[in-house]
Amino acid sequence: LRYAGDDPSLRVPNTAASLIALHQAGRINSADYEILNADYRYLRTLKSRLRLLSLTARNDLPTDEMELAKLARSLDYADGEELWNDFRGYTARNRERFQQLFDAACSEESAE
Repeated sequence: LRYAGDDPSLRVPNTAASLIALHQAGRINSADYEILNADYRYLRTLKSRLRLLSLTARNDLPTDEMELAKLARSLDYADGEELWNDFRGYTARNRERFQQLFDAACSEESAE
């Protein structure tokens, strides 16, 4: 949003394309692109598998241990705890990267 007003190449319809466009435009570096792209793909896969298993448009991980174990097995995890640990790691890493990028964009804006 910060850069798309000035750069039409950043006005793309989805997250994956947005990450590519931001990287190609030099707005995010290769390390950020790799992290955000990998995390996005992981979370999309998780969400898709969750919806397939529950047959509903869910966006949250199951709290029921048996459902969580079923989801974990479908994603090649040993158990629900391993899935939760990975999920927490991906989301924490994403949150940290986004915060750093937002802070940098805000710093640029205030310097202008």
